[in-house]
Amino acid sequence: MEIRVNITKLDLFWMNSQAYISSPGARNIAIYAWLAMAGVFFYKGGFNASVDEILYRLTVFLGWAVLVYGFFYVLSTLAVLGSASKNYGQLGDHTYEVTDTGFIESTDVNETVTKWEGIYELVKTKRYLYIKTAPLLVYVIPLRSFSTETEFNEFYSKVKGGYDNASAQAH
Repeated sequence: MEIRVNITKLDLFWMNSQAYISSPGARNIAIYAWLAMAGVFFYKGGFNASVDEILYRLTVFLGWAVLVYGFFYVLSTLAVLGSASKNYGQLGDHTYEVTDTGFIESTDVNETVTKWEGIYELVKTKRYLYIKTAPLLVYVIPLRSFSTETEFNEFYSKVKGGYDNASAQAH
């Protein structure tokens, strides 16, 4: 089964959002920022604080972690969108083909064959099917690329079947 897709910068924005949120590395950045701020506040303020002071510090720590996480998310998104180009095969027309042995992506500048064993995870959202080959390496398939829900479900079933078979054989 084959589908033609036109990938836009908006598609890459949503892909990056989904990938960043589920990325262990991004979560670690937030945790490290929180721990660093906790260390600084407790070091400077001492450990003999009142309950109110401790609650205040924890709130500040959490706010700091959210700000750092958001800052790196914005940087990551700007980097992805700024470097995206049709010349590199990220934007524009893509053809995705599901075969018995794997998944094939073709653009004007590249062709990539991924065996089912090389697929890390499938993520289905309201707007997209993401086929991940690593935590931050993703094939983006907008649901708008299918003329009917039945067509999408058929495509998804074939992809999921290949992925599930490979996963079952690996265990």
